[in-house]
Amino acid sequence: MGLMIKRYVLDIMKPLPIYPWIVWFIGATFFMIEYVARISPAVMRKSLLSDFDISSGQFGSLSAIFQMVYIAMQLPVGILTDRLGAGYLLGWSILVCALASLGFSASESLFQAQLARFFMGLSGSFAFVCTLKLATTWFSQSRLGLLAGMTQIMGMIGGASGSMVLPYGLQLYGWRYMMAMIALSLALVYIACCLFVCTDKTSQLGGTGWSRGERWYDSLLFVCQDKQTWINASIAGLIYLPTAVIGELWGPMFFEQVYGLTDGQAARATGWIFVGWGVGGALNGWCSDWLLLRRPTLIVSAGCCVLLLLAILFSPSHSVYSLSLMCCIYGFFNTGVVTAYAVATELNPKKYTGTSIAFTNMISILYGVMYIPVFGYLLDYFWDGKQLQGDPIYALPLLYGAVLILPLAQSLACYLSIYHLKETGCRSYEHRQDGSDVP
Repeated sequence: MGLMIKRYVLDIMKPLPIYPWIVWFIGATFFMIEYVARISPAVMRKSLLSDFDISSGQFGSLSAIFQMVYIAMQLPVGILTDRLGAGYLLGWSILVCALASLGFSASESLFQAQLARFFMGLSGSFAFVCTLKLATTWFSQSRLGLLAGMTQIMGMIGGASGSMVLPYGLQLYGWRYMMAMIALSLALVYIACCLFVCTDKTSQLGGTGWSRGERWYDSLLFVCQDKQTWINASIAGLIYLPTAVIGELWGPMFFEQVYGLTDGQAARATGWIFVGWGVGGALNGWCSDWLLLRRPTLIVSAGCCVLLLLAILFSPSHSVYSLSLMCCIYGFFNTGVVTAYAVATELNPKKYTGTSIAFTNMISILYGVMYIPVFGYLLDYFWDGKQLQGDPIYALPLLYGAVLILPLAQSLACYLSIYHLKETGCRSYEHRQDGSDVP
């Protein structure tokens, strides 16, 4: 019965010009809600520390489990997406993420919470790759920069919602109720996916050139052997590293203790990073598409972020308004990551798009995930034992030392963009191989 309803809906919807946008929107909405779940521990920090009776290091590890699994799954996700099709995998991943979010809301021990975060990261790892794979199937190459930016915007809307709206829900209903609401939202997206997203492998792959004789790991070998793919992915990771550390977890605590903000003020100031990202994401992708050049937007992004991050982290003082403004501008310029995803689709053959995007996505998150727990354990190791109402208070030199690596990372991204990354000219791998000037 369910298959009959789906076939009936698809027969009506697929011929419509709006259908590709519906498919993209469902995947992007999953990415948005998954992002809320990803960063939720940042605004639930005190509640989780209290309910599970854990240290800052354990809290950092609990949060990072999501990202660690997310990273570990990126290459398998890319290969599976290229082989099985994005629509089929998207539905299953949404369902698992909904169940894992519900499990996290019911967790009574640290182990149960860690297990739930594990499955949230496992299922969430499909969101971005499947969405961009669907975009490459249903849209032309000339729109990939824009669509990569719009997909990232949806994620940043999730980040902003998590940082700016969740605190109100926590005060009114508690963290368990809010996680249950995330699970309910994912369940609704799952229903939409079942109805509207085509799961037929042939139509999803769109004639990308897979042959039956190719081995499952050929795409991975091809992508990993390309030096430019590594450089591009590293640029994305270095640009995004501070956003992962400050925006997704430690920013509210840092702003509370360095600038004397309240819990809510610090969380909302951090959320403005994602608002800026939302404004700049599509503009960055459109700009590189319009220029027919990728490197300039990467260079400007990394260079401006270095200066803005220094102003955000090391200023003598900040009001909540000045800090929010600086975070918003920083988020706007941090969107060079969008260009890196577009470059990833152009450095490798179209049939390996899923693997190429997944590899870049993996590296773009890897650096931040590696440093998030290190940040927490540094605070634990050098903490002098001071507390205020049960919450650890850290010395300013310790906090400044822990964040010093962040602007240095973005300086390295700027250097790689200027001296080592080659320009693709917004042309696909196939067009560059045959010498065509057509994007």
